[in-house]
Amino acid sequence: VPLNRSCGSRGKLKLRLSSSVIHPIFCFDQTGWITMRLALYGGVSTMLATTVIVEAFRQRSNFYTACIYLAKSSACMLIILNAGIFISIMLGRLLQAVFFGQLRPIEVEVSVSEATA
Repeated sequence: VPLNRSCGSRGKLKLRLSSSVIHPIFCFDQTGWITMRLALYGGVSTMLATTVIVEAFRQRSNFYTACIYLAKSSACMLIILNAGIFISIMLGRLLQAVFFGQLRPIEVEVSVSEATA
């Protein structure tokens, strides 16, 4: 029985037939992996930024001292700016969806290849 190597529709569970044995594989195309990585990046960034901000306000008695602590700590600034990058990416995707709608597969492939090159 020949192998089924095509991914078909994105994010679907496909079955591969190999010598009469059915193996489940989870197959994503390039944009599926990018979306999954972006969701993971966003979840981790949001969780860390929320944790840092809540912890700063829990440790400090008022707003001003908590803000000074967040601004002076390099690790806190890194985490908060990382969350800002994620928000910028999501805002860009929202604007793309509003003004251009769904991109054709060739447009997605070109943008991914330009981003990775």
